[in-house]
Amino acid sequence: KNLIALYFQAKLRRDQGKTELAKQIYQQILEIKANHLGALEDLAILYTQENNELAITYFDRVLEQNPTYQVYYNYGYYFQYQEDFQNAIQKYQESISLNESWPYSYYSMGYCYLASALYSKDKLKKKSLLNSALKSFDKTINLDGGYLEAYHSRAICHQNIGNKKAALEDFKFCLMINPGYEPAMNGISELEKSN
Repeated sequence: KNLIALYFQAKLRRDQGKTELAKQIYQQILEIKANHLGALEDLAILYTQENNELAITYFDRVLEQNPTYQVYYNYGYYFQYQEDFQNAIQKYQESISLNESWPYSYYSMGYCYLASALYSKDKLKKKSLLNSALKSFDKTINLDGGYLEAYHSRAICHQNIGNKKAALEDFKFCLMINPGYEPAMNGISELEKSN
């Protein structure tokens, strides 16, 4: 019944890929101490990775006692993984409200806006979603000027809006960060073919 020992045993099993055993040990911990933050957070993440809606229960329990930007970010990722972009955006906005200088929440929110735009059949809604995505990627890049995926995603936004020049600039910037970045090379090739 040593909580510290049990917790490290659960983490070890998780790191070894023995997730079922890890979950059993985390449950043992919660039987001893129902609000054990580490066990609750780890279970939320394990269930996210399994695409299991039990993650929601654990995230909600974590937020009751520890509403941090990182927890909201992880919760947003759960919804993003489900392709429930609306709920994901809401969680990322909560994360940003608690920490406006963390680029990952902005990037992930932009990703959700972009994905929603690419699914949308409504032209006005699509344009609005692309503009929201652009703002999120701009903010990401302002906070972290070397965020490769943000430049790439922003290029895709520009490409879908029809701003080929801006798209080309962002794809080229990707190659300045990582000269072998294939998605950017493919993007440039695609733009050159469409000219």
